Amino acid sequence: MGSLNAFLHPEQTENREVFVSNRFKENGKPVPFVIRPITQQENEGLIKKYTKRDKKGNETFDRVAYNQELNSSSGGRTRT
Repeated sequence: MGSLNAFLHPEQTENREVFVSNRFKENGKPVPFVIRPITQQENEGLIKKYTKRDKKGNETFDRVAYNQELNSSSGGRTRT
């Protein structure tokens, strides 16, 4: 990699359609899933949502719920 700046400021990519399996068909044709990148702001919101602090100040992070919402928010939807 030539520049750290390029790594720190990646270009926002477009949604991408992918065929995850030929088993998902509509009218005999495979149905693509639409994968979209999430923004850092969306990611920070999810992290904040699933980070809890108890009365003693100890933080816990619900990694399973975070991953489930991250996956559902970034893809898995079919094109409509």
